[in-house]
Amino acid sequence: MKVETFSTPAAVARAAATRIARLLKRRGRPVLLLPVGKTAVPICRELARLHAAGRAPFRRATTFNLDELRVPPEDPRSFRAFMDRHLFSKVDLDARRIRFLRGDAPDVARECARYERELAREGPPDLALVGIGENGHVAYLEPSRSLPPTTSLVRLSASTRRGLAADGLQPVPREALFEALGRVRQRAAPVPARRRARILSFVGCKGGSGATFIATNVAHLLAEQEGKKVALIDLNFQFGDAALYVTHRVPARTLADVADEAHRLDASLLANSMLQVLPNFHILPAPEDPEQALRVRPESIDPLLEVAGSAYDVVIVDAGRTLDDVTVRAMDRSDAVYAVLQLNLPFLRDAKRLLRVLTSLGYGRDKVKLVVNRFHKRSTITLQDLQETLQHEVFRTLPNSFDAVTASVNQGVPIFKLASRDPVSRGLREIAGTLVEAKKEAGGWRRLLSR
Repeated sequence: MKVETFSTPAAVARAAATRIARLLKRRGRPVLLLPVGKTAVPICRELARLHAAGRAPFRRATTFNLDELRVPPEDPRSFRAFMDRHLFSKVDLDARRIRFLRGDAPDVARECARYERELAREGPPDLALVGIGENGHVAYLEPSRSLPPTTSLVRLSASTRRGLAADGLQPVPREALFEALGRVRQRAAPVPARRRARILSFVGCKGGSGATFIATNVAHLLAEQEGKKVALIDLNFQFGDAALYVTHRVPARTLADVADEAHRLDASLLANSMLQVLPNFHILPAPEDPEQALRVRPESIDPLLEVAGSAYDVVIVDAGRTLDDVTVRAMDRSDAVYAVLQLNLPFLRDAKRLLRVLTSLGYGRDKVKLVVNRFHKRSTITLQDLQETLQHEVFRTLPNSFDAVTASVNQGVPIFKLASRDPVSRGLREIAGTLVEAKKEAGGWRRLLSR
Protein backbone atom coordinates (compact mmCIF):
# COMPACT_ATOMS: atom_id res chain seq x y z
CA MET A 1 0.00 0.00 0.00
CA LYS A 2 1.32 3.44 -0.93
CA VAL A 3 0.56 6.21 1.58
CA GLU A 4 0.81 9.88 0.60
CA THR A 5 0.45 12.83 2.94
CA PHE A 6 -0.62 16.37 2.07
CA SER A 7 -0.09 19.62 3.91
CA THR A 8 -3.57 21.12 3.45
CA PRO A 9 -7.16 19.98 2.78
CA ALA A 10 -7.02 21.85 -0.52
CA ALA A 11 -4.01 19.82 -1.60
CA VAL A 12 -5.86 16.59 -0.73
CA ALA A 13 -8.86 17.74 -2.78
CA ARG A 14 -6.69 18.58 -5.79
CA ALA A 15 -4.84 15.25 -5.63
CA ALA A 16 -8.00 13.19 -5.24
CA ALA A 17 -9.85 15.01 -8.01
CA THR A 18 -6.88 14.76 -10.36
CA ARG A 19 -6.64 11.00 -9.87
CA ILE A 20 -10.35 10.57 -10.46
CA ALA A 21 -10.13 12.73 -13.58
CA ARG A 22 -7.27 10.61 -14.95
CA LEU A 23 -9.31 7.48 -14.39
CA LEU A 24 -12.33 9.00 -16.11
CA LYS A 25 -10.19 9.80 -19.16
CA ARG A 26 -8.39 6.45 -19.20
CA ARG A 27 -11.14 3.93 -18.55
CA GLY A 28 -14.04 3.41 -20.94
CA ARG A 29 -16.69 2.69 -18.28
CA PRO A 30 -15.18 3.48 -14.87
CA VAL A 31 -16.95 2.47 -11.66
CA LEU A 32 -16.51 4.89 -8.76
CA LEU A 33 -17.29 4.43 -5.08
CA LEU A 34 -17.86 7.90 -3.62
CA PRO A 35 -18.25 9.47 -0.16
CA VAL A 36 -20.29 12.31 1.28
CA GLY A 37 -19.51 14.76 4.06
CA LYS A 38 -17.94 18.16 4.50
CA THR A 39 -14.45 16.97 3.51
CA ALA A 40 -15.90 15.61 0.25
CA VAL A 41 -17.18 19.07 -0.73
CA PRO A 42 -13.84 20.52 -1.92
CA ILE A 43 -13.16 17.33 -3.90
CA CYS A 44 -16.55 17.65 -5.61
CA ARG A 45 -15.85 21.32 -6.27
CA GLU A 46 -12.49 20.50 -7.86
CA LEU A 47 -14.05 17.73 -9.97
CA ALA A 48 -16.68 20.17 -11.22
CA ARG A 49 -13.91 22.59 -12.17
CA LEU A 50 -11.96 19.89 -14.03
CA HIS A 51 -15.15 18.80 -15.80
CA ALA A 52 -15.84 22.37 -16.95
CA ALA A 53 -12.29 22.44 -18.35
CA GLY A 54 -12.92 19.21 -20.29
CA ARG A 55 -10.59 17.14 -18.13
CA ALA A 56 -13.08 14.99 -16.21
CA PRO A 57 -15.73 13.38 -18.46
CA PHE A 58 -18.35 11.57 -16.37
CA ARG A 59 -20.72 10.57 -19.18
CA ARG A 60 -19.73 6.88 -19.22
CA ALA A 61 -18.99 6.51 -15.50
CA THR A 62 -21.11 4.60 -12.98
CA THR A 63 -21.16 5.81 -9.39
CA PHE A 64 -22.02 4.10 -6.14
CA ASN A 65 -22.17 5.73 -2.75
CA LEU A 66 -21.19 3.91 0.40
CA ASP A 67 -24.16 4.83 2.54
CA GLU A 68 -27.48 6.60 2.89
CA LEU A 69 -29.39 7.93 5.85
CA ARG A 70 -32.79 6.49 6.68
CA VAL A 71 -34.65 9.29 4.87
CA PRO A 72 -36.29 9.50 1.41
CA PRO A 73 -33.97 10.41 -1.50
CA GLU A 74 -35.80 13.69 -2.09
CA ASP A 75 -35.25 14.77 1.54
CA PRO A 76 -32.64 17.59 1.63
CA ARG A 77 -30.83 15.67 4.38
CA SER A 78 -30.30 12.61 2.15
CA PHE A 79 -26.88 11.83 0.79
CA ARG A 80 -28.42 11.55 -2.67
CA ALA A 81 -29.51 15.18 -2.37
CA PHE A 82 -26.01 16.05 -1.12
CA MET A 83 -24.41 14.48 -4.20
CA ASP A 84 -26.89 16.19 -6.51
CA ARG A 85 -26.06 19.57 -5.00
CA HIS A 86 -22.29 19.22 -4.93
CA LEU A 87 -21.43 17.03 -7.94
CA PHE A 88 -24.08 15.28 -10.04
CA SER A 89 -25.80 18.50 -11.17
CA LYS A 90 -22.46 19.99 -12.25
CA VAL A 91 -21.14 17.19 -14.49
CA ASP A 92 -22.38 15.13 -17.46
CA LEU A 93 -23.04 11.97 -15.46
CA ASP A 94 -25.93 9.94 -16.91
CA ALA A 95 -28.66 9.76 -14.24
CA ARG A 96 -29.21 6.12 -15.18
CA ARG A 97 -25.66 5.35 -14.02
CA ILE A 98 -26.11 6.78 -10.52
CA ARG A 99 -26.49 4.02 -7.93
CA PHE A 100 -27.77 4.76 -4.45
CA LEU A 101 -29.25 2.93 -1.50
CA ARG A 102 -32.82 4.02 -0.91
CA GLY A 103 -32.90 5.14 2.70
CA ASP A 104 -36.68 4.89 3.10
CA ALA A 105 -36.98 1.37 1.68
CA PRO A 106 -39.63 -0.54 3.69
CA ASP A 107 -37.77 -3.84 3.32
CA VAL A 108 -34.20 -3.09 4.39
CA ALA A 109 -32.84 -6.58 3.69
CA ARG A 110 -34.23 -6.61 0.15
CA GLU A 111 -32.89 -3.11 -0.57
CA CYS A 112 -29.42 -4.02 0.69
CA ALA A 113 -29.39 -7.20 -1.40
CA ARG A 114 -30.44 -5.22 -4.49
CA TYR A 115 -27.59 -2.78 -4.00
CA GLU A 116 -25.03 -5.56 -3.62
CA ARG A 117 -26.27 -7.21 -6.82
CA GLU A 118 -25.89 -3.96 -8.73
CA LEU A 119 -22.32 -3.46 -7.56
CA ALA A 120 -21.48 -7.09 -8.33
CA ARG A 121 -22.94 -6.71 -11.81
CA GLU A 122 -20.90 -3.59 -12.55
CA GLY A 123 -17.72 -5.24 -11.29
CA PRO A 124 -15.17 -4.19 -8.67
CA PRO A 125 -14.88 -0.40 -8.35
CA ASP A 126 -11.97 1.10 -10.27
CA LEU A 127 -11.56 3.66 -7.50
CA ALA A 128 -12.92 3.95 -3.97
CA LEU A 129 -12.78 7.29 -2.20
CA VAL A 130 -13.52 6.95 1.52
CA GLY A 131 -13.07 9.08 4.59
CA ILE A 132 -12.17 8.42 8.21
CA GLY A 133 -14.14 10.34 10.82
CA GLU A 134 -12.90 11.82 14.07
CA ASN A 135 -13.89 8.71 16.02
CA GLY A 136 -12.41 6.40 13.41
CA HIS A 137 -15.60 5.60 11.50
CA VAL A 138 -15.29 4.87 7.78
CA ALA A 139 -18.27 6.46 6.02
CA TYR A 140 -20.88 5.59 8.69
CA LEU A 141 -19.39 2.31 9.76
CA GLU A 142 -18.45 2.71 13.41
CA PRO A 143 -15.05 1.40 14.61
CA SER A 144 -15.02 -2.38 14.99
CA ARG A 145 -12.63 -5.31 14.87
CA SER A 146 -14.29 -6.64 11.72
CA LEU A 147 -16.19 -5.38 8.68
CA PRO A 148 -19.88 -6.33 8.33
CA PRO A 149 -20.23 -9.19 5.83
CA THR A 150 -23.17 -7.69 3.94
CA THR A 151 -24.73 -4.32 3.18
CA SER A 152 -26.89 -3.63 6.19
CA LEU A 153 -28.60 -1.24 8.57
CA VAL A 154 -26.28 0.49 11.06
CA ARG A 155 -27.07 2.59 14.11
CA LEU A 156 -25.18 5.86 14.28
CA SER A 157 -23.14 6.49 17.41
CA ALA A 158 -23.72 9.53 19.58
CA SER A 159 -20.47 11.13 18.40
CA THR A 160 -21.35 10.60 14.76
CA ARG A 161 -24.81 12.10 15.29
CA ARG A 162 -23.27 15.11 17.05
CA GLY A 163 -21.00 15.58 14.04
CA LEU A 164 -23.98 15.52 11.69
CA ALA A 165 -25.77 18.05 13.82
CA ALA A 166 -22.71 20.30 13.80
CA ASP A 167 -22.80 20.14 9.97
CA GLY A 168 -26.33 21.52 10.07
CA LEU A 169 -28.23 18.29 9.53
CA GLN A 170 -31.47 18.59 11.52
CA PRO A 171 -33.17 16.52 12.74
CA VAL A 172 -30.41 13.92 12.80
CA PRO A 173 -31.43 10.38 11.76
CA ARG A 174 -30.43 7.58 14.10
CA GLU A 175 -29.81 4.94 11.40
CA ALA A 176 -28.20 4.56 7.99
CA LEU A 177 -27.79 1.91 5.31
CA PHE A 178 -24.16 1.03 4.67
CA GLU A 179 -22.52 -0.78 1.75
CA ALA A 180 -20.30 -3.51 3.21
CA LEU A 181 -16.66 -2.64 2.65
CA GLY A 182 -15.83 -6.24 3.40
CA ARG A 183 -17.79 -7.37 0.36
CA VAL A 184 -16.22 -4.67 -1.80
CA ARG A 185 -12.79 -5.81 -0.68
CA GLN A 186 -13.65 -9.45 -1.40
CA ARG A 187 -14.83 -8.60 -4.92
CA ALA A 188 -11.75 -6.53 -5.65
CA ALA A 189 -9.06 -8.60 -3.97
CA PRO A 190 -9.03 -11.64 -6.30
CA VAL A 191 -8.08 -9.57 -9.35
CA PRO A 192 -4.42 -8.90 -8.51
CA ALA A 193 -4.09 -12.30 -6.84
CA ARG A 194 -4.74 -14.24 -10.04
CA ARG A 195 -3.42 -13.94 -13.56
CA ARG A 196 -4.49 -10.61 -15.09
CA ALA A 197 -4.03 -10.52 -18.83
CA ARG A 198 -3.25 -7.42 -20.82
CA ILE A 199 -6.18 -6.95 -23.18
CA LEU A 200 -5.21 -5.36 -26.50
CA SER A 201 -7.66 -4.50 -29.27
CA PHE A 202 -6.71 -4.05 -32.93
CA VAL A 203 -9.12 -2.11 -35.12
CA GLY A 204 -8.81 -1.11 -38.77
CA CYS A 205 -9.48 2.51 -39.64
CA LYS A 206 -10.70 1.23 -43.00
CA GLY A 207 -11.14 -2.14 -44.71
CA GLY A 208 -7.87 -3.62 -45.92
CA SER A 209 -5.77 -1.87 -43.28
CA GLY A 210 -3.93 -5.05 -42.29
CA ALA A 211 -5.20 -5.03 -38.69
CA THR A 212 -5.92 -8.77 -38.68
CA PHE A 213 -2.51 -9.58 -40.18
CA ILE A 214 -0.79 -7.51 -37.48
CA ALA A 215 -2.95 -8.87 -34.63
CA THR A 216 -2.41 -12.52 -35.55
CA ASN A 217 1.32 -12.20 -36.18
CA VAL A 218 1.92 -10.23 -32.99
CA ALA A 219 -0.07 -12.82 -31.03
CA HIS A 220 2.02 -15.64 -32.53
CA LEU A 221 5.25 -13.79 -31.74
CA LEU A 222 4.23 -13.19 -28.12
CA ALA A 223 3.50 -16.89 -27.70
CA GLU A 224 6.40 -18.45 -29.61
CA GLN A 225 9.26 -16.05 -28.99
CA GLU A 226 8.25 -14.35 -25.73
CA GLY A 227 6.78 -17.42 -24.03
CA LYS A 228 3.48 -15.75 -23.19
CA LYS A 229 0.17 -17.58 -22.99
CA VAL A 230 -1.93 -15.79 -25.59
CA ALA A 231 -5.60 -15.81 -26.57
CA LEU A 232 -6.85 -14.15 -29.74
CA ILE A 233 -10.59 -13.38 -29.94
CA ASP A 234 -11.97 -12.67 -33.41
CA LEU A 235 -14.76 -10.08 -33.23
CA ASN A 236 -14.72 -9.34 -36.95
CA PHE A 237 -18.21 -10.70 -37.59
CA GLN A 238 -18.39 -9.69 -41.26
CA PHE A 239 -15.01 -10.90 -42.47
CA GLY A 240 -13.64 -12.82 -39.50
CA ASP A 241 -10.91 -15.13 -40.70
CA ALA A 242 -8.11 -14.49 -38.22
CA ALA A 243 -7.37 -18.20 -37.79
CA LEU A 244 -6.54 -18.55 -41.50
CA TYR A 245 -3.56 -16.22 -41.05
CA VAL A 246 -1.70 -18.60 -38.73
CA THR A 247 -3.16 -22.12 -39.04
CA HIS A 248 -4.87 -24.55 -41.41
CA ARG A 249 -6.88 -26.21 -38.67
CA VAL A 250 -10.68 -26.02 -38.87
CA PRO A 251 -12.42 -24.79 -35.70
CA ALA A 252 -15.02 -26.99 -34.05
CA ARG A 253 -16.55 -24.10 -32.09
CA THR A 254 -16.80 -20.34 -32.53
CA LEU A 255 -17.49 -17.26 -30.46
CA ALA A 256 -21.22 -17.78 -31.04
CA ASP A 257 -21.09 -21.12 -29.23
CA VAL A 258 -19.25 -19.57 -26.29
CA ALA A 259 -21.72 -16.67 -26.16
CA ASP A 260 -24.58 -19.14 -25.84
CA GLU A 261 -22.98 -20.46 -22.65
CA ALA A 262 -21.71 -17.17 -21.23
CA HIS A 263 -23.81 -17.70 -18.09
CA ARG A 264 -21.73 -20.75 -17.13
CA LEU A 265 -18.43 -19.89 -18.78
CA ASP A 266 -15.28 -20.91 -16.93
CA ALA A 267 -11.65 -21.55 -17.87
CA SER A 268 -12.27 -25.19 -18.75
CA LEU A 269 -15.19 -24.45 -21.06
CA LEU A 270 -13.28 -21.63 -22.74
CA ALA A 271 -10.19 -23.81 -23.27
CA ASN A 272 -12.32 -26.52 -24.89
CA SER A 273 -13.82 -23.94 -27.25
CA MET A 274 -10.52 -22.49 -28.47
CA LEU A 275 -8.61 -23.45 -31.60
CA GLN A 276 -5.05 -24.38 -30.61
CA VAL A 277 -2.31 -22.91 -32.80
CA LEU A 278 0.50 -23.53 -30.32
CA PRO A 279 0.34 -25.05 -26.84
CA ASN A 280 0.31 -21.48 -25.50
CA PHE A 281 -1.54 -19.73 -28.35
CA HIS A 282 -5.26 -20.24 -28.82
CA ILE A 283 -7.84 -18.54 -31.06
CA LEU A 284 -11.57 -18.13 -30.54
CA PRO A 285 -12.82 -17.78 -34.14
CA ALA A 286 -15.60 -15.45 -35.22
CA PRO A 287 -19.00 -16.93 -36.13
CA GLU A 288 -19.06 -18.36 -39.64
CA ASP A 289 -22.04 -16.34 -40.89
CA PRO A 290 -23.99 -13.18 -39.91
CA GLU A 291 -26.92 -15.21 -38.60
CA GLN A 292 -24.69 -16.92 -36.04
CA ALA A 293 -23.10 -13.57 -35.18
CA LEU A 294 -26.48 -12.35 -33.89
CA ARG A 295 -26.09 -14.81 -31.01
CA VAL A 296 -23.16 -12.76 -29.68
CA ARG A 297 -24.61 -10.12 -27.36
CA PRO A 298 -22.68 -7.28 -25.68
CA GLU A 299 -23.37 -8.73 -22.24
CA SER A 300 -21.54 -11.94 -23.19
CA ILE A 301 -18.26 -10.05 -23.74
CA ASP A 302 -17.69 -9.22 -20.08
CA PRO A 303 -17.64 -12.82 -18.79
CA LEU A 304 -15.61 -13.88 -21.83
CA LEU A 305 -12.87 -11.32 -21.18
CA GLU A 306 -13.04 -11.94 -17.44
CA VAL A 307 -12.41 -15.66 -17.87
CA ALA A 308 -9.83 -15.17 -20.62
CA GLY A 309 -8.09 -12.51 -18.55
CA SER A 310 -7.63 -14.94 -15.67
CA ALA A 311 -6.37 -17.78 -17.89
CA TYR A 312 -3.94 -16.00 -20.25
CA ASP A 313 -1.08 -13.53 -20.09
CA VAL A 314 -2.26 -11.56 -23.12
CA VAL A 315 -5.68 -11.36 -24.76
CA ILE A 316 -5.70 -9.87 -28.26
CA VAL A 317 -9.00 -8.77 -29.77
CA ASP A 318 -9.37 -8.44 -33.54
CA ALA A 319 -12.19 -5.90 -33.63
CA GLY A 320 -12.40 -5.61 -37.41
CA ARG A 321 -13.51 -2.14 -38.47
CA THR A 322 -17.15 -2.06 -37.38
CA LEU A 323 -17.83 -0.30 -34.11
CA ASP A 324 -20.92 -1.73 -32.46
CA ASP A 325 -22.03 -2.56 -28.91
CA VAL A 326 -20.01 -5.78 -28.93
CA THR A 327 -16.68 -4.35 -30.13
CA VAL A 328 -17.03 -1.23 -27.98
CA ARG A 329 -17.65 -3.41 -24.92
CA ALA A 330 -14.39 -5.24 -25.66
CA MET A 331 -12.46 -2.03 -26.27
CA ASP A 332 -13.81 -0.54 -23.05
CA ARG A 333 -12.09 -3.36 -21.18
CA SER A 334 -8.89 -3.12 -23.22
CA ASP A 335 -5.65 -1.71 -21.89
CA ALA A 336 -4.84 -0.34 -25.34
CA VAL A 337 -6.55 0.06 -28.71
CA TYR A 338 -4.31 -0.15 -31.79
CA ALA A 339 -5.85 1.69 -34.74
CA VAL A 340 -4.27 0.53 -38.01
CA LEU A 341 -4.17 2.73 -41.11
CA GLN A 342 -2.18 3.44 -44.26
CA LEU A 343 -0.76 6.67 -45.63
CA ASN A 344 -3.39 7.68 -48.14
CA LEU A 345 -6.28 10.12 -48.16
CA PRO A 346 -9.20 7.66 -47.69
CA PHE A 347 -7.45 6.11 -44.67
CA LEU A 348 -6.66 9.54 -43.27
CA ARG A 349 -10.30 10.58 -43.52
CA ASP A 350 -11.59 7.41 -41.86
CA ALA A 351 -8.89 7.55 -39.18
CA LYS A 352 -10.01 11.03 -38.24
CA ARG A 353 -13.58 9.79 -37.88
CA LEU A 354 -12.49 6.79 -35.83
CA LEU A 355 -10.37 8.86 -33.46
CA ARG A 356 -13.30 11.23 -32.95
CA VAL A 357 -15.50 8.29 -31.96
CA LEU A 358 -12.87 6.78 -29.66
CA THR A 359 -12.41 10.15 -27.97
CA SER A 360 -16.17 10.42 -27.44
CA LEU A 361 -16.02 7.01 -25.74
CA GLY A 362 -13.62 8.46 -23.22
CA TYR A 363 -10.43 6.82 -24.49
CA GLY A 364 -7.37 8.96 -23.83
CA ARG A 365 -4.31 9.38 -26.01
CA ASP A 366 -2.41 6.94 -23.84
CA LYS A 367 -4.92 4.20 -24.67
CA VAL A 368 -5.26 4.71 -28.45
CA LYS A 369 -2.14 3.83 -30.46
CA LEU A 370 -1.77 4.58 -34.18
CA VAL A 371 -0.01 1.95 -36.29
CA VAL A 372 0.82 2.93 -39.88
CA ASN A 373 0.97 -0.14 -42.14
CA ARG A 374 2.65 -0.36 -45.57
CA PHE A 375 4.66 2.76 -44.75
CA HIS A 376 6.86 4.22 -47.48
CA LYS A 377 9.21 7.12 -46.78
CA ARG A 378 8.59 8.62 -50.22
CA SER A 379 4.82 8.73 -49.78
CA THR A 380 3.20 12.02 -50.84
CA ILE A 381 1.52 12.11 -47.41
CA THR A 382 4.20 12.13 -44.73
CA LEU A 383 4.06 10.97 -41.14
CA GLN A 384 4.22 14.61 -40.08
CA ASP A 385 1.23 15.40 -42.29
CA LEU A 386 -0.69 12.52 -40.70
CA GLN A 387 0.17 13.50 -37.14
CA GLU A 388 -0.70 17.15 -37.70
CA THR A 389 -4.00 16.25 -39.35
CA LEU A 390 -5.05 13.74 -36.72
CA GLN A 391 -3.45 15.57 -33.78
CA HIS A 392 -2.19 12.19 -32.61
CA GLU A 393 1.29 10.70 -32.51
CA VAL A 394 2.12 7.55 -34.47
CA PHE A 395 3.03 4.61 -32.22
CA ARG A 396 4.75 2.38 -34.83
CA THR A 397 5.14 1.99 -38.58
CA LEU A 398 5.40 -1.20 -40.62
CA PRO A 399 7.03 -1.03 -44.06
CA ASN A 400 5.52 -2.18 -47.32
CA SER A 401 6.70 -5.70 -48.16
CA PHE A 402 4.00 -6.90 -50.51
CA ASP A 403 5.51 -10.22 -51.65
CA ALA A 404 6.43 -11.49 -48.18
CA VAL A 405 3.11 -10.47 -46.64
CA THR A 406 1.14 -12.01 -49.51
CA ALA A 407 3.04 -15.28 -49.17
CA SER A 408 2.37 -15.32 -45.43
CA VAL A 409 -1.37 -14.74 -45.86
CA ASN A 410 -1.76 -17.22 -48.73
CA GLN A 411 0.08 -19.97 -46.86
CA GLY A 412 -1.45 -19.31 -43.46
CA VAL A 413 1.99 -19.07 -41.90
CA PRO A 414 3.29 -16.15 -39.78
CA ILE A 415 5.58 -13.93 -41.82
CA PHE A 416 8.52 -14.25 -39.43
CA LYS A 417 8.60 -17.99 -40.11
CA LEU A 418 8.80 -17.47 -43.86
CA ALA A 419 11.01 -14.39 -43.94
CA SER A 420 12.56 -13.77 -40.54
CA ARG A 421 14.78 -10.93 -41.82
CA ASP A 422 12.06 -9.13 -43.72
CA PRO A 423 11.50 -5.54 -42.52
CA VAL A 424 7.89 -6.38 -41.67
CA SER A 425 9.06 -9.25 -39.45
CA ARG A 426 11.45 -6.91 -37.66
CA GLY A 427 8.71 -4.33 -37.20
CA LEU A 428 6.31 -6.89 -35.76
CA ARG A 429 9.00 -8.06 -33.32
CA GLU A 430 9.41 -4.46 -32.16
CA ILE A 431 5.67 -4.13 -31.54
CA ALA A 432 5.59 -7.42 -29.66
CA GLY A 433 8.59 -6.30 -27.62
CA THR A 434 6.85 -3.10 -26.53
CA LEU A 435 3.84 -5.12 -25.38
CA VAL A 436 6.02 -7.36 -23.23
CA GLU A 437 7.72 -4.37 -21.64
CA ALA A 438 4.50 -2.45 -21.00
CA LYS A 439 3.46 -2.35 -17.37
CA LYS A 440 0.20 -4.01 -16.47
CA GLU A 441 -2.47 -1.68 -15.22
CA ALA A 442 -3.47 -2.39 -11.64
CA GLY A 443 -6.82 -4.14 -11.39
CA GLY A 444 -9.67 -4.21 -8.93
CA TRP A 445 -9.80 -1.57 -6.19
CA ARG A 446 -7.12 0.74 -7.59
CA ARG A 447 -7.01 3.58 -5.12
CA LEU A 448 -7.94 4.16 -1.51
CA LEU A 449 -7.67 7.80 -0.53
CA SER A 450 -8.15 8.75 3.10
CA ARG A 451 -9.11 12.15 4.34
